[in-house]
Amino acid sequence: KATVSVLYWTPQTMSTLCSAVLLSTLGGLPSEWVAEYESGNAVASAEFSAARDAPTIGNGFVGWRVGPYIGPGPADIDIPPLGQQDPRVGGMHAALIYNGYHNASTPSHRAHLPAPTNIWLSGEGLNFAASKLNLESGLYTNRSKIETASGCSATVDTSQLAHRQHMNLLLLRINGTASSGQCSFGVNAIGQLPHVVATDFKFQNYTMSQSGSNYSVFQGTTLLAETNYSGLSSVGIVCNEMASSFSLSSTKPLDVVYKCVVKTTAESGQGGMSENELVSAALKQLVGFENSTYVDLLEQNLEEMRATAGLGGIEVTGNATVARALNSSLYYLTSSVRGEVDAPFGLSGCGLASDGYFGRIYWDTEYFQLPPLLLLNPKFASPIIKYRKTCLPYAKKQAAWFGFEGSMFSWESSVTGAPCNSPGAAFFNIYEQHLNGDVAMAYQRYFRMTNDTEWLRTDGWDVSQNICKFWSSRLTKHQTSGNWTVLNVVPPDEHAGVRNSSVYTNVVAAMSLDWCIKISEMFDFEVPAIWKLQAKSPHAPLVMLPNATGPVHPEYEGYNGGSVNQDDVGLLVYPLNWNLPRDVALRDLQYYMARTPADGMFTGDSMYSIAEIQLQNYTLAETMWNAAFLHQVGGYNVWRERESGGAVNFLTGAGGFLMNMLYGWCGARVTDTDFSLNPKLPPGGVTEVHIRSMSYMGATFSVRYDDKSTRITTDTSLPFVITDKSTRITTDTSLPFVITDSRGEKYSTSPMVLPAGRIQIVISRQ
Repeated sequence: KATVSVLYWTPQTMSTLCSAVLLSTLGGLPSEWVAEYESGNAVASAEFSAARDAPTIGNGFVGWRVGPYIGPGPADIDIPPLGQQDPRVGGMHAALIYNGYHNASTPSHRAHLPAPTNIWLSGEGLNFAASKLNLESGLYTNRSKIETASGCSATVDTSQLAHRQHMNLLLLRINGTASSGQCSFGVNAIGQLPHVVATDFKFQNYTMSQSGSNYSVFQGTTLLAETNYSGLSSVGIVCNEMASSFSLSSTKPLDVVYKCVVKTTAESGQGGMSENELVSAALKQLVGFENSTYVDLLEQNLEEMRATAGLGGIEVTGNATVARALNSSLYYLTSSVRGEVDAPFGLSGCGLASDGYFGRIYWDTEYFQLPPLLLLNPKFASPIIKYRKTCLPYAKKQAAWFGFEGSMFSWESSVTGAPCNSPGAAFFNIYEQHLNGDVAMAYQRYFRMTNDTEWLRTDGWDVSQNICKFWSSRLTKHQTSGNWTVLNVVPPDEHAGVRNSSVYTNVVAAMSLDWCIKISEMFDFEVPAIWKLQAKSPHAPLVMLPNATGPVHPEYEGYNGGSVNQDDVGLLVYPLNWNLPRDVALRDLQYYMARTPADGMFTGDSMYSIAEIQLQNYTLAETMWNAAFLHQVGGYNVWRERESGGAVNFLTGAGGFLMNMLYGWCGARVTDTDFSLNPKLPPGGVTEVHIRSMSYMGATFSVRYDDKSTRITTDTSLPFVITDKSTRITTDTSLPFVITDSRGEKYSTSPMVLPAGRIQIVISRQ
């Protein structure tokens, strides 16, 4: 018998929690930081954080874990065993730089690079005071206090930044003031410790001089390629040489800035460069920054952040805890991805700054991380979508090896698409095949949002049709129902093991085939006639299960009502939006939510909430929304996979939480014909929500709403009409931005204000 473990929070409970978080964090924060923190634009703490709860920073090209470091702390700067989900401070990671073969004995994983700006301080009377991460700029600042018996009293800030506009540039500023006495301290560079990088690189670390200036240099090449056909990766890092100690006094404040440039063979146009060539290129670029002031570089970074990572930001009024949760989730997600389409790569479960889950790509990328990026800024979604295209050659080989047609994508993959199996988990790559359907649904979502017909006709069709060939060869008629089913698969609820007739797998296979049929009709492509038959009738029986109030979908054939690891059947309601009667959808959700452990993986929680909102069951939706805050820990809002631990910083949870806001409370939906919003305020005393930028078919607009009205603002005319019901459609770009509400009243000026409760905004395409 399953144990029901659901946490119900009242608005009063949520308010109490938020107040407790605010008070515990504000205590001890520098007064000049408080407003920034209370606005939700920064995460901060006056408590000395364990390394596993330290924030991560990055710019989509490089990333690393930072923290409040005082003293050597050897336990915190060691690198853990490969794949261990308890990351410690150490090296930096760079996009597409992996070391290791794709088998289990020498697993491919994110390679550990030196993080030259990741320093710790040491000295007499030195103590941690506070630290903060500005979520708008990505600037991390650590504040230390020095108080000695000899009369020294000083404050020292160390600030780190991975520059967004100049992706190769890292900045470190050390500045301080003393109120009395002569103060001094030492500086130690965490990332330059040899043991951090020796396991992944054959490297050199040395000092060079040019034109009277000294530079610290790291250059190295990975030890193992991912496959027999792929090459090694090389890196060159050049920094201003850093002093090992500093002093300051009441008459002599301290303010120094160090710059570093990172170059890798993964960058576009540099794949054939040697280590020495990378170092030369890095030095040339670093010299080019010598005349750029720290202030100017910060302004350039902020400008780029606002134009890209912060473009689709979410502003929340009335609850700073919710604001920080959303802003930190968006920052952590966007800090792990860039918009360059010439370097396609997926997001890993723990992001660029971590080797958690070896830095590999799973279904998390398409299912939980892509949707918020696609809605807020499609520029970040494009390289993620194109990643599977780069993996297609290996996916075709893999399907053929197992005797299937088309392509079979690896459950765990890194750079090449080869199966990168975790130790003891090789069977997941063989059996967890729903990933192929998840990729097809991501491709469908991408096209619906962008209307990129040229991409769909070429790369989109190439990947989609091979997925459909795979599913068609895997499907067989069920011996009882005569409908189509897949045998011997692992469902999204991985703890179920290998099963027959996973209802989710059957449905996503059918929906993949339906997607391919739609593409074929658009471009007059020929597809096998059997695809239409298989798409129409997936095996998805309704049966009476123990303690069910009516017929529900069994997770798989033989399921008897036991505990499930995460949302599985509920995914039929959202995000698949499979055509289910409302009473069936409600029963499915009620049945499986009660069988999902409270300390399960934080993936399905958000999908449960969105599905309940879709069905207007707001009490349970609020429960699952509130559960998210139990997975964000410490003052830095770092995501944990489970309440009790698991992977950190778990960007799958961050993406799911953003989806809960955008696709749940904001009600965003996209179909073959339109995009719609049905805005509602999230719980916890939120009084207003402002989505700074949404994107649909190349048009961008902001949405601001409260309990009285919804305001839509656009700077340009749109190639369609917006109404509260699907209405006439046009591609005439000369038409103004128009909304018609349910009473026939039209709004054609920007911004447009529509009364709450009267509209569901629908944007229809031709």
